[in-house]
Amino acid sequence: MSTRLWTGIGVLLLALGALVWAGDTSQVREQIQQKKVMPGQSARDVRTAIGEPTKILKTQTYWTTTEDWVYGEGKDAILLTFEEGKLRKISDGSSFNPK
Repeated sequence: MSTRLWTGIGVLLLALGALVWAGDTSQVREQIQQKKVMPGQSARDVRTAIGEPTKILKTQTYWTTTEDWVYGEGKDAILLTFEEGKLRKISDGSSFNPK
């Protein structure tokens, strides 16, 4: 097989792994409990610690930009709220209703 094909397969496997990681809220919760994700961190630091969110909801007003990062779905979901690129709040699925 060619190098190009193996590279494509590798990229596909990494992408699938990222999707599985983002959907596993137990790993995200563990990282938060271990204080690897805390308010005040940058979006880049959080993404490095726990991976890509399942969904990002962005709200922009005249004064500020807010992003809600959703990990998982339903009552097991975790919501991270960023304002101006910094993590401000961590919530669980019972306290929000993502669209």
